[in-house]
Amino acid sequence: MKTRARRTTGWMARIAVMMMLTGCAALHQQPAQPGAEPFDAERVVATLTPEIENLYLAWHDLDQIYKDLKFLERGFLLDPDDRQLAYIQRAALYIQDASVRANHAWQQLSVLGYIRPDRMRDYLTVTVNALTEAINAIGYDDQFIDIYGAFIRHDAVQADLSRARNQMETIAVLLKGIRNRLAPMTNQKNSNATPSSLVHNTRPLRLTLLFPSVKGIRMMSTSPVWM
Repeated sequence: MKTRARRTTGWMARIAVMMMLTGCAALHQQPAQPGAEPFDAERVVATLTPEIENLYLAWHDLDQIYKDLKFLERGFLLDPDDRQLAYIQRAALYIQDASVRANHAWQQLSVLGYIRPDRMRDYLTVTVNALTEAINAIGYDDQFIDIYGAFIRHDAVQADLSRARNQMETIAVLLKGIRNRLAPMTNQKNSNATPSSLVHNTRPLRLTLLFPSVKGIRMMSTSPVWM
């Protein structure tokens, strides 16, 4: 009787272990949620890589123009007409804003290769919405630079403003092209989705991006990434 009981207990233990292993395997192989069709992440990344690289180079050039303008700004610190300094500083702030937005867009796009395929559609939906906001904001930045630039009389500053506006236009064109290519891949039912509305039942890795300071205030943005 004892031998039979031991054999029975041994078989039950083996069955329990097999059930646990089967359950773990099923957990790792569970299908994607309905409406979240898996994406070929490598194909998406390979297709967009050249444009993402061009966006980075365009942002880098705009950032350098901003630094050049800040260098020229020092020459007006002792200028009798302090309004010139104020106009230059205002214009520089809008160039910086466009630069920050371009960099933020590049940050979002540069992690596409790390997104889980079953979450790619939702992440692209959020990204497309963010790109649209960035494009609109950069357009407003350009308008304000045009307004303040009309009162600036320094030729070198005007040259930098012209370079900055041309570079901002280049960035806007790149962002529009990327957005238009990503739009068909988005989750249409979440077309107005925001990061907070898409993180339920997920464990997003939050990428914290530290932006340059504006008037001494450090701005921080956090973007969810479905890994």
